[in-house]
Amino acid sequence: MKTRRIAPGLLVAVACTQIVLAKTADLSPWLGGGFGMFATLDSRGERHLTILAESSGLLRELAMPPELEDQAERVRALPSPPRLQALARAILEREGDRVPGLRSVRLQLWKTQRTPGSLAYDEVFLREARVDVP
Repeated sequence: MKTRRIAPGLLVAVACTQIVLAKTADLSPWLGGGFGMFATLDSRGERHLTILAESSGLLRELAMPPELEDQAERVRALPSPPRLQALARAILEREGDRVPGLRSVRLQLWKTQRTPGSLAYDEVFLREARVDVP
């Protein structure tokens, strides 16, 4: 009798965990075993990472290095502060020599969201990490 309750109990636990992570840690509702994909556009493909390099008081946008794209996909899915910091540090290590006078790298995560009451879409800021040059 108890074994019949294990599978439904596990499904409820996974669903509850996914809801909590989606609400508190910005987990993409399309991931983690939940059913948020049926109610939102917020998938990894609708999340955008912006890399800003600060040098001499100016901000310059950089492209994502191709070798870091897998790590960037994981950040888009679950943008925890340690993941954002690790990716920003990796970008700083790879791009540090290419940007003269580089002082810091900022990594910003944005998502596309439908504007309530209209057919327009907006970019909504989710999280940011900043790493300074030592």
